[in-house]
Amino acid sequence: EAAALEHDRQMQNLKRELGRLVIDTTAKVTGKVLTPDDQKRLQEEAARQVA
Repeated sequence: EAAALEHDRQMQNLKRELGRLVIDTTAKVTGKVLTPDDQKRLQEEAARQVA
């Protein structure tokens, strides 16, 4: 069970990091500052694709 909990924790960390990278990359590519709503939407979309 400890291994499963660690796996879940690592997956959450990876999803957060992926979301951050998506936001950073999107902002650079589009050349605009993303609003908090934009950031949340992009993070949620990236997390769904990883899951």
